[in-house]
Amino acid sequence: MPIRYRKISGADLAKGIEAANVTTGQFAALFGVQPKRIERWLKDEVEIPHSVALFVGLIADPLVLEKALVITQYMVDKSEPAPAAREKRQKGEKAEKGAKRARAEKREGNGEAGRARRLKARRSEAPRRPVAEAPATGSASQTR
Repeated sequence: MPIRYRKISGADLAKGIEAANVTTGQFAALFGVQPKRIERWLKDEVEIPHSVALFVGLIADPLVLEKALVITQYMVDKSEPAPAAREKRQKGEKAEKGAKRARAEKREGNGEAGRARRLKARRSEAPRRPVAEAPATGSASQTR
């Protein structure tokens, strides 16, 4: 038979965070989640895991909180991404910049399609120059 835990509410979580005397941002860093997740828990938008209730209870003890802060600070300082992960992130950032630039060019008409449209428009607006007549073909004796 599965174990059924009492679920905590966003209000319970807020009281626990306040009792631990930490901000929601600090709590997010300590628990290892994004601050947005904490906000969703506080608003009861998603179910709060049992591990969060345990963690809130543990950090209510000032000694445990101090130890958690030290460990978290150590882990954050040492969390430089691996070279492969850093390269992947940089490639993604470059791709996103390229996509943004392409969207801006399309919006402003500066991309290839925009250049082609402008060139076509210029050609159609330009006055037509008279075409010089080509010399008649034939022998040199005919042109004298």
